[in-house]
Amino acid sequence: QTEQKLGLLEKEFIRSGNDGLVTPLQRFLDGEMKNISRERKVLENKRLDLDSCKNKVKKARNMQDQQQKDGIDPQVAVDQAENELRMGQAEFDRQAEITKLLMEGLSQSRTNHLRHLKAFVSSQAEYYAQTHMVMQELSKDLDSYLPPSPTSTSPSPPLTTLKRGQAVLDYDGESQEELSLMVHEVLNIY
Repeated sequence: QTEQKLGLLEKEFIRSGNDGLVTPLQRFLDGEMKNISRERKVLENKRLDLDSCKNKVKKARNMQDQQQKDGIDPQVAVDQAENELRMGQAEFDRQAEITKLLMEGLSQSRTNHLRHLKAFVSSQAEYYAQTHMVMQELSKDLDSYLPPSPTSTSPSPPLTTLKRGQAVLDYDGESQEELSLMVHEVLNIY
């Protein structure tokens, strides 16, 4: 019966731990955190695109002093590169704002995680308290099966002086009435 009670308590503890901590955390990791990771990757790609646009502008400006090459007017190349840079900067800024908003939302998620963790710790403390009570009940039940210990009504013997002795050899007792000793073991003799 006791094992059954303990099993039910453990089953309830596991269920509450799963519902109260594991499931919300898994939901966060599978949803919000994946979304944040995806948006951060997009931001990184936008940054790389922006860097590429900046390099194109730099290259086009360096070619501006040269004459028309391969039928491409250097001024047209500069204008086109600057236009791509403005568009790349706008896309980067927009993605940076999206990522920033998602990252700011993490503080609320952190608060929720701490709340779930606190509830889990409370659940764990309750589980241990309940199992302790079940084991205390078992101990009391087992005590009821033991015969009462004999109580001595005779007066206790008078206090005697304590003598100490030390074993000089190992000795294995040959019956239950004999002590087994190891060399250098100290004995208190009353």
